[in-house]
Amino acid sequence: TSSGGSRGGGFFSVHIRAVYLRHGDGGYSAASKKEDVKIINLNQSEGNLNSGGVIVDSGTTDTYWNSKISSALRAAFRELSGTAFGHDKVRLSPEELAGLPTIMFQISGDEEMNQKVVADNGGDPNKVPGLAGDMDPEHPYDVILAVPPSHYMDGENGVYVNRFYDTERSGSVLGANSMMGHEIMFDADGQRIGWAESSCDYTKLITENGYVDVFSAEIETSGAGDPDQEEEVEQEKQEFEEEKLDAESKVEPVQEDETEALDKKKDEEVDVETSEEEEESKEDPVSIHKKDEPGQAEDSHEHDKPSNDLQKAIADNCTGLVCGGGLVVTLLLCALLCFGCYRCCCTPKKKSKVPIYSEVELPNGSYKDEFEDEEDEDDAEYGETKSSFKDF
Repeated sequence: TSSGGSRGGGFFSVHIRAVYLRHGDGGYSAASKKEDVKIINLNQSEGNLNSGGVIVDSGTTDTYWNSKISSALRAAFRELSGTAFGHDKVRLSPEELAGLPTIMFQISGDEEMNQKVVADNGGDPNKVPGLAGDMDPEHPYDVILAVPPSHYMDGENGVYVNRFYDTERSGSVLGANSMMGHEIMFDADGQRIGWAESSCDYTKLITENGYVDVFSAEIETSGAGDPDQEEEVEQEKQEFEEEKLDAESKVEPVQEDETEALDKKKDEEVDVETSEEEEESKEDPVSIHKKDEPGQAEDSHEHDKPSNDLQKAIADNCTGLVCGGGLVVTLLLCALLCFGCYRCCCTPKKKSKVPIYSEVELPNGSYKDEFEDEEDEDDAEYGETKSSFKDF
């Protein structure tokens, strides 16, 4: 279909030519299963159908339509299903759900492109699912978008809610539930949207290819029960086990050899350290003889390091209490000496007083104390009389 281009932040707009409701016997596809199935055209003007614009948005979960089609939509829905069109929760059996009407939108198509599609498929638009064909002989290359009840009715365990809303004041949105069951291509450069019906039977697709259906928790494999396949699987397991054993047998027992080498190295290190200690412990026979002579005092002085002898003598003659008291007395004497030097040498000198203000010398050499104001004729005008200035 031709698109009006991106609109309102990247949305694609389409033009709706007509809206139909088809009886549930027609099936889920745009191509009816029965030729005589009842279809009701809402007969709304294109102005009403496209009031406020129509966009295709996969980011919107449900489908919303402007309220100008509401009366005709609800009347046709009741006529085909015998029930009211509403949005309250309803309990439906699978048969009742399938019997609800399918909503069908006729979207203005790209005639040139769709003619090529028809030519590649036998030349008859009625043979191409998703094209209008004889439904609108004047526009056979328009696209028919079918939204079955299983797409616009949302629910589980037999309780459903209608997710097609006809209450918008202006503007309409074909949301994700209208796009279900279709492969859709958004061609931004060509300003087109491609529509194709698809078969999205998840369970069938998964189980027929030998995978687990995580939703139903049923395991079905296409080759289950086949003796040849079971024998092949068993043979593969056996080959794997044999390869594993061969790989383990080829591993060299290097761990024990490495352990023995480490133990031997440690023994050698111990022997070396022991021999060094024995050599250091050997003494001069002369000195040993002197130590063994009776009545001879042992010489404990360290002649090479006389400072050590001095430290030892101080330590022997200085008890903890005496040494501690001497240290305190020494610190007190130092403090008194420092205080006396400060008082003697560092006492600040008294500063001479400086007058707060400086005296002003007048032009005749006199000072302000002898200054007298001269009479001025203007003084009387301001109520002033001759007076001398007083000290500040």
